[in-house]
Amino acid sequence: MSADEPNSSAAPLAVEEFISALDALEAPGRILVAVSGGPDSMALLRLTAAHGRREVAAATIDHGLRPESAEEAAQVARWAAAIGVAHVTLPWPGAKPATGVQEQARLARYRLLCEYASSADFGAVLIAHHADDQAETLFMRLARGSGLNGLAAMNASLEIAAGAGPPVRFLRPLLGFPRRRLHASLEAFGQTFLRDPSNENPDFERVRVRGLLAALSAQELLTGEALARSAVRLSRAAARLDREERQSFALAGGAFHQSGWVRLSEPGRVDASLLRRLVHAVGGGDFPAPEEDAGRALAAARNTGAATL
Repeated sequence: MSADEPNSSAAPLAVEEFISALDALEAPGRILVAVSGGPDSMALLRLTAAHGRREVAAATIDHGLRPESAEEAAQVARWAAAIGVAHVTLPWPGAKPATGVQEQARLARYRLLCEYASSADFGAVLIAHHADDQAETLFMRLARGSGLNGLAAMNASLEIAAGAGPPVRFLRPLLGFPRRRLHASLEAFGQTFLRDPSNENPDFERVRVRGLLAALSAQELLTGEALARSAVRLSRAAARLDREERQSFALAGGAFHQSGWVRLSEPGRVDASLLRRLVHAVGGGDFPAPEEDAGRALAAARNTGAATL
């Protein structure tokens, strides 16, 4: 466990600004804050606790991937107690994967938060992604040739299913604010934080992208702020596409059957964009198929009567 000093080269994020962002997301009266102990999540915790208008609790996932993780979770619990916030540590049980550790840890984190938030009747979970995270995500998806939905990057509000119960709302109220303002807020609160060594490990793509974006910004070639603005605009375009696809589904006479399949009374109205969403909805998986693959499958189905996507 180690602590680091925040970067105070920017104005702290005012509690009033944070409340405005939280209210814009229609945050409920009882919320759970996901807190790793790093600077971003500690800033989120302090800002959430400071406004006093909602019932707030904190949760830390102990992934058990490093020997010091249990003590780090205990330190977060002490920090939460010092500001009057209830805290729970949620361990990730079982054997850990040998490969794809970060991705599997991320999936476990969301699953554990979903399960706890549902069982404890929290209306939403707050997570600490900010504008720099948004910029990095957009850059990585550009590198993969993502389509519109991928380039829209992270949404400020999303729902994740938690078993058979209703989905859990996850909110990102810091998505419009850069990292440096959050660090300045920590300094204003007099709050220390933990540093995760994986955030400096160049084996991880996001760490390399962060360094590259810093270099591009220093050369005035590309800034994180510009990428974040692009992500917002792309998100608006994706929302418009979503509305159009819902209208197309209705015009095609679409209906979901309780057994898990879709019926279309007028399939000729379905295009590749809608098809990929329907196949994803029925088949599951993390992401829909690429639109070009859906286009080829749709053409094959119309020519031969069947196709696999």
